[in-house]
Amino acid sequence: NIVIFGETGAGKSSSVNLVSGTQTALTSCDATGCTTESNAYDVLIQNETFKLKVKLFDTVGLGEGPEGTVPDKDARRILKKLIRDLMKQTDIHLLMYCVRGVRVTKALCRNYNLIHSEVKERIPIVLV
Repeated sequence: NIVIFGETGAGKSSSVNLVSGTQTALTSCDATGCTTESNAYDVLIQNETFKLKVKLFDTVGLGEGPEGTVPDKDARRILKKLIRDLMKQTDIHLLMYCVRGVRVTKALCRNYNLIHSEVKERIPIVLV
């Protein structure tokens, strides 16, 4: 199980499509959010020597204002609930934090700390 999270427009859904090799997840070309709830995608990654089944969780974008598709406060609550539920039911193998650009911002740190406080050292978090 891989949970993909980040700010609105950071490329979470595009990452799902890249890993799956298909246009599975809905994407948009502007900065408005098009993912209004967490979506799970079963993906088979394979080559000549191995096959790996993974479940990718595409999440609501963080950082939208109160008038956004999903306001930030709601998006953060939804993401924390998804992570808590997955940790109780099954397991999360990786958290993939999609970020725009290379600058460290307050929002980047705040979002990282939000998730890190939920999972502590139990689940690796990568920035993409």
